[in-house]
Amino acid sequence: MRTEAVEQFATRSNFPYLFGVYLAANAIPDASLVVDGPDCALYKAQFIQGRHDLSSTLIDCAGRSRLLVSSVTVEGIVKDRSAELERLFRDASAGRGVVMSASLPMAAITGTQYDLLLRRMTQATGVPGVVIPFGSLGGDWLDGYSETLTALARTVEVRQGDPSPDKVALIGYFMDRNEHDHLANVAELERMLRALGLDPVSVWLSGRPWKQLEAVRDAGLLVALPHGVEAARLLASRTGARVVELPVPLGIAGTMSWLSELGAAIGRDDAAQRFLAQELYDLVPRIRWLVQQVFLGSRVSFVGDPYLVHPMAEFLEELGCVPVLLASVGRQRNETAPALRARVLFEPTAEELRAALQGLPEDRSIDLAIQCDTFGFGGGGAQAVLPFGFATPLWHAVADTPFVGFRGAATLAHRMAEKLMERVRNAR
Repeated sequence: MRTEAVEQFATRSNFPYLFGVYLAANAIPDASLVVDGPDCALYKAQFIQGRHDLSSTLIDCAGRSRLLVSSVTVEGIVKDRSAELERLFRDASAGRGVVMSASLPMAAITGTQYDLLLRRMTQATGVPGVVIPFGSLGGDWLDGYSETLTALARTVEVRQGDPSPDKVALIGYFMDRNEHDHLANVAELERMLRALGLDPVSVWLSGRPWKQLEAVRDAGLLVALPHGVEAARLLASRTGARVVELPVPLGIAGTMSWLSELGAAIGRDDAAQRFLAQELYDLVPRIRWLVQQVFLGSRVSFVGDPYLVHPMAEFLEELGCVPVLLASVGRQRNETAPALRARVLFEPTAEELRAALQGLPEDRSIDLAIQCDTFGFGGGGAQAVLPFGFATPLWHAVADTPFVGFRGAATLAHRMAEKLMERVRNAR
């Protein structure tokens, strides 16, 4: 029988710091990532390539892998490895747009001067080098992603930029795979920015190469999403660009608010309102019958990215669903988010999730669980399960399947309705 003392040391619903670093490297197709640590660092890529992201190129069986690991041993860690690491950085730079360096605890504590070795590589090859801060002992996957963006912002060359108020860069899109859910999200975000008369010159990150990230130097406006706020602020201090910080535009009301706030902030409120009217005229008839026939009163749970917990709950409520349980794969981050009627569990253990599920009254049992697959929550019961977020190895996006913006709201509603109707059919 588990005791409270044992439970407090149980594995919590979170991912390690390096997962975020790997996801960021995965989203820049011409980036190499050199990890100084034992060979177990290589196996972390298996959570992404061939599992969550079928389009990942981190590992290449032909020898052109973008992830290189020093494979240092306990015996070798005490030696001077500068020459060995410098060769590894040189190998990593061949044909790449940028080289990033990260380390595991056993390597980080030795005080290796990665910045010096990368500068030598850059002088020899012209390829920029980026040192990712060591955060494996205290940070989680979202820290790893955001701190990678901040390190890139510190490194990117901006001196030749020509900032324009009509050019915008989106900083902090969480690109956790290169499939057509996220590619379609990027396209939807750019579509909305263009509707305001803006030219999206750079998206951090978007599955596009380093050169597209460098185009941030020409952006006079930076739209910062939660995963990239610090990076956007740093870029603005270097380029003089203006920063507008906004949440992820998920759901109908969430997207309306996103566009309205951005339009008001840049003096293009009229353009924003015209676009909103057009989009709602198209969207509302599509989902009206779903609200009446499928969603109204459906009890739904969500387990995923902490930055999406509140937007997802608000979207569920506007569809007529009842969010009965919400859980974050990570610690609480948005202290200013509005209160929700449903309970939110931050970084829960599997036991805490099970207890919360069992504690629901019978009339609030879950009809649909929207979740990542990693922690197994919601599987095996009477409820339908909709795979969502990192990691989802059993669902992949071949066709455009966005979940942000207006097109994302329609697509997500479509997926939810399909699962709920399938559940009803199977129950007969």
